[in-house]
Amino acid sequence: MNKIFKTRAIVLRKKNWRENDLLFSFYTEKFGKIEGIATGARRIKSKLAGHLSSLGVIELLYVKGRSMNRITHAYLVQKWDLLDVEDLNYYSAVFEMIEKANQTELESSRLWSLLYWTMEEINLSKDKNRKRFIINLFILKLLLLLGYDLRTNNCVKCSNEISRVRRFSFVSHGFVCGDCRGGEINVTQNNFSLIKQIQDKENIKELKIAPNDNDALFIFLRRYLIYFLEKEIECLKHI
Repeated sequence: MNKIFKTRAIVLRKKNWRENDLLFSFYTEKFGKIEGIATGARRIKSKLAGHLSSLGVIELLYVKGRSMNRITHAYLVQKWDLLDVEDLNYYSAVFEMIEKANQTELESSRLWSLLYWTMEEINLSKDKNRKRFIINLFILKLLLLLGYDLRTNNCVKCSNEISRVRRFSFVSHGFVCGDCRGGEINVTQNNFSLIKQIQDKENIKELKIAPNDNDALFIFLRRYLIYFLEKEIECLKHI
């Protein structure tokens, strides 16, 4: 008898699979990122399709097959609203980053908590600058969990304590001081201080940022992701 696995999950991606099935990618609370097939989900009368196609948290039951997980039950327990197309871009960017940066079945309760918090904050926020800041926070915290955090205490070239930051260095995942030659991405003192604060502080809910600094940080982090993931996060182009 096949063992049934139960967990809360968020749908990251779906695509057509065979004639009437759908293949889903989830990030789950208990098991990290998994994939599973919903048999018959493309049929009009499918009971799974509505719950799996809604934006939110679902209760998921699945069994492990020889080559692919099979979804047996899905029930939407929390729904997030879409105010406009722009909201969809924010959600999609978060999902794409999880998809491209995280390995399948790498369990992480901290990553689930970060993903859930990010989705909640995007859903509750009405301000564009705040939503972009939430994306910046998500990227920095995601990088920290994956081991790609930026070193902010010492210069990655001379190892001296950083006091004057000029630019990010591609030599290693850190910053160079004002006396060393680094990479091509300039970093303002405000953004350097903010990055350090975010990486060192668990409670990030009350942090605030000026629009210009927020935009500069977004550009910096987008380029940083391209360098370390060796691939573009396409949905970030639309934010």
